[in-house]
Amino acid sequence: RERRLRFALLATCCLLLALLAVLASKAVPLSEAVRLRNALHFDSAPAASFEWTPSSRPDDFLVEDAPADERLLQAAAAAGVRPEAGDWANALAISSYLTEHAAGKGGIDDGLFVVLKKIREGYGACSDFTQAFIGIASASGLFAREWAFSFDGYGGDGHAAIEVFDRQHQRWIYLDVFNNFFVEGAASGRPLSAREFRDALKGDPDAIVIRKAGAGRPGFAYEDVLREYYRAGADEWYLWWGNAQLSREGGSLKAGLRSIHPYLARAYASIVGDVPDIKAVASATNAPQRARMERLRKQLHLLLAALAGGAVILSCLLYRLHRQGHRQPRGESIECA
Repeated sequence: RERRLRFALLATCCLLLALLAVLASKAVPLSEAVRLRNALHFDSAPAASFEWTPSSRPDDFLVEDAPADERLLQAAAAAGVRPEAGDWANALAISSYLTEHAAGKGGIDDGLFVVLKKIREGYGACSDFTQAFIGIASASGLFAREWAFSFDGYGGDGHAAIEVFDRQHQRWIYLDVFNNFFVEGAASGRPLSAREFRDALKGDPDAIVIRKAGAGRPGFAYEDVLREYYRAGADEWYLWWGNAQLSREGGSLKAGLRSIHPYLARAYASIVGDVPDIKAVASATNAPQRARMERLRKQLHLLLAALAGGAVILSCLLYRLHRQGHRQPRGESIECA
């Protein structure tokens, strides 16, 4: 009987290793690991579904409910945020504060307060800047949400930016913090929303004017390169369905995992549901990419269910083997020391 248990244990271990190998093969290169994460949280909706305002936001949009942290309030004060200035002016002040020392030294991929510190030292990728902006904006009473787009079917090759709600004019305004620009209508001179920017890229690029947002270097040295970059990603936009940056900092376990490697913390956050969903802007032209993500999500659910089932079986086998090893053979007396 013990031999059968050991054989079953070996077979289960081999199965788990095979499943882990399949999962690992889908996570290489790094852009594919991002695709896996995105697939676990993927959904899509028509463009009109994103036109809500903060006061009418969907119930499942994860908003920040943690009290403002003193460090975020200090950053807002350093940026020059003033309630009387208005939402758009304060958004530009925060953006300018973050890009003031931007030097392209590389991504940070860490907790919010480490990101805030390192950005001021010249580090940071686009997602670091959106993370920092939303943290300061939320503490300042602004409502911001994070857009992203990809070039590879919702994988890791892409970009992230911000959309701020201007309460004084009751409208969304697109703000690319990392690349230090916003967009105006060529005829109206009015700052445009993410949807207006995206529609212009796909329809009439001459209808928009690129404006520098604040201090610091421009993200692109040449405007024609900037326009082509955004036009190439115009069909794969998606919105992160939540802005609770401070609440997502997590406790000591997440911090410990992050100290080992940021992607361990990300994996943990995905497993425990600490990552908001993403909603792609659905269109006829991106239907194949969305269908691929739906298939990948189903495959991942099956794979994760198989891993969980295998782990349960392994635990049961180890327990039975442990009991078998400690069971007293029949007919053998117990000696007392």
